[in-house]
Amino acid sequence: LSKLPHGQERTSTHKKAVFISTDYVYKGPYLASSQGDRKKLLYNLYFTRALLTLEQYLKIPDHLRSIIDWHSVIKIDNINEYYLKQKSLGKLSTLESDHEVVTTKIETNIKVLRRGSHINRLIELENDKSNFQNDKKYLCQACLQHFYLRYILNIGDSGTWNILVRRDHNQGICGIDFEEIRSEKSKKTNDPLTMIMSKVSKRQQDLYGSYINDIIIFKNKIDPADELAKILSTSFKIDIDNMNERIEKYANCILKKK
Repeated sequence: LSKLPHGQERTSTHKKAVFISTDYVYKGPYLASSQGDRKKLLYNLYFTRALLTLEQYLKIPDHLRSIIDWHSVIKIDNINEYYLKQKSLGKLSTLESDHEVVTTKIETNIKVLRRGSHINRLIELENDKSNFQNDKKYLCQACLQHFYLRYILNIGDSGTWNILVRRDHNQGICGIDFEEIRSEKSKKTNDPLTMIMSKVSKRQQDLYGSYINDIIIFKNKIDPADELAKILSTSFKIDIDNMNERIEKYANCILKKK
């Protein structure tokens, strides 16, 4: 792992490194001795499965699905560290010009892939509308569908910097970085796009706004006695009452817009 390039520079010490190989991506290390790391590791596993469960329950079409399950958890026994392993969704470049060695306040002499050489984040494509025309229109719809699911689960930061545009055989998207529960402060807005998406710019409003009514949503609250509620609460530690509040809030917001 130490010889693999990083997908990006780490912006803070609490952010985990992402190591890129030809076939897989590794995220970590998560220290067994750290309560915070143990929680983040479990949240990554829980919330990924919760999102997958919701995609299946709502029967989201395949081309709009945005979650890739973790392949496995790797334990480094001698130092008691864990790494999450996932299938690579990009294409690893072997060109030296696509790699650089950087030193930051928290890392020294780290080999990092040039932004966009391996995979693109959706935000990097937003300056050119041609990236979203014709057969690429689904990227906008898939993004909003993903952000809706993150919103009702109250997990992760819903900016398009957390959406990868895949370069493998599946030309869809993949959401990343949902290992944290959001703060209890909810946005006070009557705009459904702003409700589910972080820091919406004028360009993003123009690009994504017309797809808001295409999101597949829950029409009603989840019955706590239903199998779905039991799976989410028991297996993935999701607060069903909190989720139902968000389901209702978003549904009401959409109704007011129609």
